[in-house]
Amino acid sequence: MKAGFKIALAAWSVLLWSLFSLSAFADKRVALVLGNSAYAHVTKLSNPANDAHDLAETLRGLDFDVISQTNADMRALDSALEEFERKSQGADVALFFFAGHGLQFKGQNYLLPIDANLEDEVSLRYNTLSIEKVRDALGAASGVKIMILDACRNNPLSDKLIVRSAGLTRAVELTRGLARLDRTEGMVVAYATQADQVAQDGSGRNSPFSSALIRRLKEPNLEIATLFRRVAQDVYEQTGGKQRPELSISLLQDFYLNTRDDDARFWRRIGANASESELHDFITKFPSSPFVNDAQNRIYALEGVRREREEMNRQIAALEAERRRFQEVEAKRQAAEKRDQEQAELDRLAIARQGQERLEAERRQAEAQQAKKREQEELEKARQAAQVLANERKEVERVAAEQLVKQRLAALKLEEDKKEAERLAAEAQERKRIDAEQRATDERERVRQEVERLAVEKRAAEAQAAERLSGQKPEADNLEKVRTRLAALEQEKRQQVEQDAAREKQDENCARETADFHRLSARKQKDGLEKLKAQTTCPGLAQSIDKILAELAPTEAKMCANESQALARIDKNDLAALKDFALKATCATARKSAAEQVVKLQATGGGLRP
Repeated sequence: MKAGFKIALAAWSVLLWSLFSLSAFADKRVALVLGNSAYAHVTKLSNPANDAHDLAETLRGLDFDVISQTNADMRALDSALEEFERKSQGADVALFFFAGHGLQFKGQNYLLPIDANLEDEVSLRYNTLSIEKVRDALGAASGVKIMILDACRNNPLSDKLIVRSAGLTRAVELTRGLARLDRTEGMVVAYATQADQVAQDGSGRNSPFSSALIRRLKEPNLEIATLFRRVAQDVYEQTGGKQRPELSISLLQDFYLNTRDDDARFWRRIGANASESELHDFITKFPSSPFVNDAQNRIYALEGVRREREEMNRQIAALEAERRRFQEVEAKRQAAEKRDQEQAELDRLAIARQGQERLEAERRQAEAQQAKKREQEELEKARQAAQVLANERKEVERVAAEQLVKQRLAALKLEEDKKEAERLAAEAQERKRIDAEQRATDERERVRQEVERLAVEKRAAEAQAAERLSGQKPEADNLEKVRTRLAALEQEKRQQVEQDAAREKQDENCARETADFHRLSARKQKDGLEKLKAQTTCPGLAQSIDKILAELAPTEAKMCANESQALARIDKNDLAALKDFALKATCATARKSAAEQVVKLQATGGGLRP
């Protein structure tokens, strides 16, 4: 019971994984990647445009539908965000990335387009991209939502929000940092640096944060939390501890941005019906794959099914062995019983033969004495019969008139008497059969006793013959007679065995032909039934076959009519169609007609149309 439950649980695990894996490979992934370097009123940055371009290419390699903008003004940012929100409807993964200048004001975060010119708080609201708008766009997705910000976290609202240069950092003077986002359920938010800290632009092609992010995204099978922890470690080491990225993650399950291509393709190829050897091969080749646990669960389920099948086969084998043993015991019992019956019958036949010989001798003697007496009696009976017939003829002539009136009633009564006579005859026959069986039983018992007596006499005669001299002729004659009778009994026994063997063979043939009859009748195979009828030796089987053939005749006639109509619709020169019909036709007449047309076409060279 427990094993069955475990197997059922494993099977459900396999089914759930199959559903999950199918959906995993059909993820709808959408990304918006922005990189602003060429600012008009704020310090220009070297790498954001490169960061956006390189990250967009990496995400496309991970099956993302990427919307990418570099050096975008406010109008371009709004347009890109609108397109991103539309495409993110119902998406499994939605990712937003921004590299460039950013700031916080009164606890709210803003991203700067390249044409941002901030003079007061009002211009801040209408000339920057609010993080809240980005979060609303991400909210259109139904799956994982990811926001990645590689931006400075300084507030340039100072001296009427005139942006001043900040050297090689992505920052503007005075107020530092972006505020942490609240309400991040179901989201992953990654900052290039901690709150109130400055994200460096970097001296190479990419910023330290973007460089580490791109490199780690190319590493397969990293769960997203592990991926960003490794990015943070890379940035921390690259900047000598000056910059430490920060991650906010609120997911209830593991998530992978990059699943190893090789193991994913292998897993899809073996499919939901993979064998144990394929699953073991997968685990051996890809021990660190995220699919390993599911492969092991499926192996456990398959092993349970195999064990149950092996146990069932073992039980079936045990039952089969017990059945064979029982058949052997029963066969031995029947053989012993048959031998006993044969011996008893031989004994009966021996005694009966002896009695018959004695009666035959008496009969021949009596026949000689009674022949003349019977002849005289027969002559007397003939004379008396002639007289009786003459008297009866006169009586018939006298009552002829009366018989004409009573004929109808007599006929009716005669029919009733006939039925009664048949009934009485049947009862008499049954009584005769029962009496015959009883007499046979008594005769067998008498034969058995007679055989035993003869055996005793034989042994006594042989003993006496051994003790007496050869001159004692009467005992030797008796011994020879006993031996002669025993030889005759042996001959009758052999004849009886041969007759029984013939009857047994007849019974086997009859059983086989009856089985063939039932099989052919169930399948309604007329040809087979007719062939069986011509070959059968089993009494009464031919009449049963005729009855079934009579029942099949209407159905066959209808089938032949339908196939004849179908044959008539085939073009007489279409050799391929005629051959196909001749092979598939069930009706012998239609099949023969099609075959004849095929032979005729082939003989004349017809049927060769393109």
